[in-house]
Amino acid sequence: MHKWTNADLVGGHAALDFLNTVSDVGKSRQDTRLENWNDYQGWVAAAGIEQFESFSALKTSHPVTLAKIHELREVSYSILHALTAGNTPNANVLGKLQTFIKDAYRSAGLTVIDGEFRWRSRKNDRNQHLHRLVLLIDDLLRGGELHMLRECGRCTWLFLDTGRGQGRKWCDMRKCGNRAKSERFRSKHPTH
Repeated sequence: MHKWTNADLVGGHAALDFLNTVSDVGKSRQDTRLENWNDYQGWVAAAGIEQFESFSALKTSHPVTLAKIHELREVSYSILHALTAGNTPNANVLGKLQTFIKDAYRSAGLTVIDGEFRWRSRKNDRNQHLHRLVLLIDDLLRGGELHMLRECGRCTWLFLDTGRGQGRKWCDMRKCGNRAKSERFRSKHPTH
């Protein structure tokens, strides 16, 4: 089980932290950190995501599979990756995300939180875990912050660059930034 820390939550938005639930050192996205429901439960707690259903129900039969959650993650990543590269997202992938969003809204209710109207998955929604993630992604897409969206220069983690100069290159300086600097130094100063 992965132990979630603040170093895993560098996206600047919960939806980006969800997309960053991969162990990634070279742009591969092959190793998920959400291998089981315990990993997912740990991430939800660390990220401060509101969930209604008790997690004990997830360990038995549940309509939402981790495969569906992984699919949502990778579909959303594909779209945001295209945006960070200055490309138009693939129409088929956009269609998949649109289907996810339509399904989530069919099962959502409008609520007021801190004086703002928000869509939230309902307690009786059988797929509330998936729909809650979809609504987070929709919130990011429509929130007006995508102009600050960046992808790490070393891995595939996404983040909002909210710094003054908006020149952030790494998901985390301690992780990818230091590794990239070390690699650059070693390439300029090879040992014999």
